[in-house]
Amino acid sequence: MQDPYTMASRAKDKTAEPVRVEYDALARSYERRWRRYLDVSSARTLAALAPRDQERILDAGCGTGLLLQRIAALAPGARLVGTDLTLAMLHQADRTVSDFVLGDVRRLPFDDGSLDAVVLASVLQYLPDLNSTVAEAARVLRVGGRLVITLWDGESLRVRMLGRWLRWRDRADVYLHTPGDVIASCRDHGFVIRKEQAYPVDHMWRLVTLSAVKGTGGPGDRSAA
Repeated sequence: MQDPYTMASRAKDKTAEPVRVEYDALARSYERRWRRYLDVSSARTLAALAPRDQERILDAGCGTGLLLQRIAALAPGARLVGTDLTLAMLHQADRTVSDFVLGDVRRLPFDDGSLDAVVLASVLQYLPDLNSTVAEAARVLRVGGRLVITLWDGESLRVRMLGRWLRWRDRADVYLHTPGDVIASCRDHGFVIRKEQAYPVDHMWRLVTLSAVKGTGGPGDRSAA
């Protein structure tokens, strides 16, 4: 495994640094401020993940580790790890349920084929390019390993309006991706799409949760199951 602090230092680019600055400021109030969003999105993400004991599961972009706490409650025998850009967010995490490393979802500090499942929950909106992140998930997952992605629905007019407002207000840029874009990227990197589910959080937020399985790389792996 590569040194996560070295990996994080390499991630100090024009995309990563504004996200780090924004979430440094939000870390203490994050779970309280976004409680409804987190409750709804984590419930759907957990249902898609269906974690099992003995699996090695990564929450990439884990924030304060709330989702990992909920995974641990469902699968107490799972081996959990979370990675995030922002040290202040990781300082809020419960280290009794998971290991945590500082790092970038585009440069994961894990060996090839070393994980059973990867979760990317509410992460892609800060990434202008999907492919580097999906490629990293494919690299670290074993064949047959699962990828679960929860994203802001870039096809929703209300979400696009919200994205414009957030780009004006916040330090970090917002990049909205459509489910079709994400599915295409997953298929390009050898994943089989298992399920796609869209749902509202409230009158503004609309999310999509996708689940996929890493195939063997053959032609049949690029079609939906």
